[in-house]
Amino acid sequence: FTARAIYYRSKQGFDHNKVLISAVVQKMVNSEISGIMFTVNPATNTANEMVIEAVYGLGEAIVSGSVTPDTYLVDKEKLVVTHHEIKEQHWGYFRDLETGNNIKKTFSSELGSKQKMNDKDIQEFARLGKKIEEHYGYPQDIEWALENGKHYIVQARAVTTFKEKKKNENEENDEEVVTIDTLDLD
Repeated sequence: FTARAIYYRSKQGFDHNKVLISAVVQKMVNSEISGIMFTVNPATNTANEMVIEAVYGLGEAIVSGSVTPDTYLVDKEKLVVTHHEIKEQHWGYFRDLETGNNIKKTFSSELGSKQKMNDKDIQEFARLGKKIEEHYGYPQDIEWALENGKHYIVQARAVTTFKEKKKNENEENDEEVVTIDTLDLD
């Protein structure tokens, strides 16, 4: 019953005595592999292509931008992986089961250079991403984790930068294009 809570309930028309409060308790996913997924390709503005990025360990390294992930492109309709871009990962964060802390582990060049996730798992996450997009009705930016062969979705939110292409955007415009070899600014 803080002033802020009372104001919000009054403004929204909620009965003060019928509002329930709960605390969410989530399982910590001790992921061997984690990543992000876009149910559209935000770099190319392609609606029928999904982008999945993966790293070894907890998602903190990929979300913070500390580690360059593998990138996989997936045909959204067929759920087929169309492109693999493998990046070497030198380290990752993992949960220390004894202390409960996140620790940084380094990888051998051999392990760090491998594809982080097999195509079967990529396709399963793509299937889940497509289902989530269909549920919400909008392209989604999803964080995911893989632990002991189990697929987890840990967060989903709408992609706010995607713009549907208009039919005439793909057609050439009527502007004259001139190619020049040098530019004299004097």
